[in-house]
Amino acid sequence: MSDGSPRMMNMRYSDGHRGPVNGGYPWYRESASSLPRALSAPRSVATSTQNRVARRRRLRATAFPTQEEGAMEPLIERCAGLDVHKETVTACIRVPGPTGERMQHVQTFGTMTDELLALQDRLTTHGVTDVAMESTGVYWKPIYYVLEEAVTCLLVNAAHMRNVPGRKTDVQDCVWIAQLLEHGLLRGSFVPPAPIRELRDLTRYRKTLIPERTREVQRLHKVLEEAGVKLVSVATDILGVSGRAMLDALVVKGHPNFPSYGHRKFPTPLGCR
Repeated sequence: MSDGSPRMMNMRYSDGHRGPVNGGYPWYRESASSLPRALSAPRSVATSTQNRVARRRRLRATAFPTQEEGAMEPLIERCAGLDVHKETVTACIRVPGPTGERMQHVQTFGTMTDELLALQDRLTTHGVTDVAMESTGVYWKPIYYVLEEAVTCLLVNAAHMRNVPGRKTDVQDCVWIAQLLEHGLLRGSFVPPAPIRELRDLTRYRKTLIPERTREVQRLHKVLEEAGVKLVSVATDILGVSGRAMLDALVVKGHPNFPSYGHRKFPTPLGCR
């Protein structure tokens, strides 16, 4: 007579394995060989990957509309893209044609001042209002400075342009930049106005000179120590007023271990009497 508790019994499996199986419930009587041996791990995608895929899909949808939607209309009617190099700059000017189609003119200029002025005249002749160029080292600066007074210049990061899909391999860089600019798919970098640029260059140059001055003081200290001149022992700053006066006296009067140089007369410092 059953006491209501589940019965334990040995069962022979299809693979020859023997083991206890709870026979009190019908679903335990299924052969173990038909059960999956390992559970598959759930598939999970990182949030950053999902955002990146969604962003690329939006860019692709923006850059390449379907045939039902039709071609994108240009946002900038007259624009130009510049491919900047060390000695040359290639310009692609895109303007509307006589019948409304888009026309482009590609021409290469030099990077000398007269050639850049010729480029500016070429852009003005076609009525170009916006110009985009890549930030290639420091080669973009003279071109930007010449053109910023005549047209609206846009400095574009090259990494941002590579993320825009749909570029063909046989398209020149200047043509691709001009096509992206006319459809409003470029994001420009911040370029401060001319007074701020001059002040920034001055402060950066001063910042590089301060470590150079420190290294020169250390070299002078090393030379004096090797020559047996303990100038640091009597002067806190060897390039101060008293330190420079002592150095001038050493140069004029000479040192017992070195010959004297020069014929100028300097007042004898207090530390050298």
